[in-house]
Amino acid sequence: MSTSTRLVHIDALRGLAVLLMVLVHAAATWEPTFSGGFLLLGVVVSGAGGLAAPLFVALLGWGLYQRALTFQQRAVRAGWLFFFQFVINLSAPHLFEPWTPGVLSLMGLLVLIEPAWRPLFQTSKSAKRSFATVVLLTFFLSVPLSPYQGPSVWESRIDTPNIVWLMKHLTLTGLYPLFPWIVFCFFGTFVASQNNDDKHKGLLTIFTMGLVVSIAVLAISTSRGEVWALPTGDAALTFFPAN
Repeated sequence: MSTSTRLVHIDALRGLAVLLMVLVHAAATWEPTFSGGFLLLGVVVSGAGGLAAPLFVALLGWGLYQRALTFQQRAVRAGWLFFFQFVINLSAPHLFEPWTPGVLSLMGLLVLIEPAWRPLFQTSKSAKRSFATVVLLTFFLSVPLSPYQGPSVWESRIDTPNIVWLMKHLTLTGLYPLFPWIVFCFFGTFVASQNNDDKHKGLLTIFTMGLVVSIAVLAISTSRGEVWALPTGDAALTFFPAN
């Protein structure tokens, strides 16, 4: 694909991701009470806003597949992402510490380590195998690794007193750790590697799996008398922290 050609639908998805990010950050900052007639609004905000970060990371994976970056290009892009994460943290001290890793630092890390995983997606067939393997590994490792991923407490996931904690939050215990968020980057790369027919089949399969999981979580939360989704608070699905 020519890197000089702008794709309208990709630009539209980027704009949508920004809009969703603003939506969910506003809800988490003001923490409106979602009860009674506002419960449906809370579910919509959480469900839609929760797509923002996965969409950003998936679009990053899609973009990285389009062209191979030189070491200098990779370093510059990652550096800007880390810098703007720092700026965002300073602009929201009620949510983050200055060095708290976030979605932008996750994207910066993915850009830096791209040479390690890019060969997995060189062909359409290898991309299918690689993506399926990563999804299955993530699914089966999530439970045994959960004790090492830290508590689902906001303060614990933003506390970054030194570089050791910064690296832990970047890779495993933070708000957007490399594991398991790398799956969304691989999803974007997988989509980019497929031809139109395979792409439609793959997306339909992934959509069906996601819908089944969402319905299962809804059923479980309903049976336990829990709220299904909220921007933050006590619910089966929350955006802060992402679960």
